[in-house]
Amino acid sequence: MYSALTIANFFIRKGLQEKITVTPMKLQKLIYFAHGWHLAFFNEPLIKEDVQAWPYGPVIPAIYHIYKTYGNATITQDTDEGVGILSVETKEFLDFIWSTYKKFSPIHLSNITHLKDSPWDQVRQGHKGDLRRGIPMRNELIKRYFQEIYQTN
Repeated sequence: MYSALTIANFFIRKGLQEKITVTPMKLQKLIYFAHGWHLAFFNEPLIKEDVQAWPYGPVIPAIYHIYKTYGNATITQDTDEGVGILSVETKEFLDFIWSTYKKFSPIHLSNITHLKDSPWDQVRQGHKGDLRRGIPMRNELIKRYFQEIYQTN
């Protein structure tokens, strides 16, 4: 498992290298999708931190607090933490996630996380829509959802 900040730095660098906008919202969704697919494919978490259900989708709070000052703007600098520690296999996996999702807008990625019966939607339903405090989304729930998507496609 890696720090979510290490994964964030990977995606920020990819965006800067390829001149593709990575906003805080897009970054949250990229990390979430990477974590979900990692759970589904490798049966283990990618990140150490919990993903939480917030009113506007899945959020990793530490990443939110680090990058919230960017608002809706492009993140122009990473924190230089941990990218060098990623294994070759993890880099290849993250490259795959990047190539799959980089073309989508933050709103489109957010809409995907809000689909009916997605982990975020299941947590939201279970709390009658009250997500003000941020409810942890269990890895088992996320893994099962991404495995179901993979098996139906």
